[in-house]
Amino acid sequence: MMPANVKPGQVLELAEIVGGAGGTADVRQLARGLKADLTVLLEAIQAAEILGLARATSEGIKLTEAGSALLGTHDNKVKTLRDTIATLEPFRTALELASRTGSVTSKEIVKALDGKEVRWDYRHEENDSIVNSLMINWSISVGLFKYEKSGAFLKLV
Repeated sequence: MMPANVKPGQVLELAEIVGGAGGTADVRQLARGLKADLTVLLEAIQAAEILGLARATSEGIKLTEAGSALLGTHDNKVKTLRDTIATLEPFRTALELASRTGSVTSKEIVKALDGKEVRWDYRHEENDSIVNSLMINWSISVGLFKYEKSGAFLKLV
């Protein structure tokens, strides 16, 4: 599952730092480049691994072929991230729900995920907040959904 606190920009920056270091970087290089504490750094690495962009090796963090391809144009970065997150939760469920009506609310996503026993936190309010945050930080920034203030929370793009 996608770590709750990681944003797309952190994963992109991680990929750029590793790419700039020749495709492999150690954790110290990443910590300096990202200016992040260890917790944030480890979550960004985990997200990059989940997205198939990087993997941890004995030499450090290494970009995968997909991670190297991500280093192209801005449009390529957005498309790569969009295509990848569409296969992960909570985005996959949100897309399934929105495909029926064109839009979906955060509460509908959480309810559907509960039915699948997919949770980031055992506390209901905290879990709702995490799903909401993931949807805003990731799905809107990569163009899966757009935010609609009236009525539905997320509208399919």
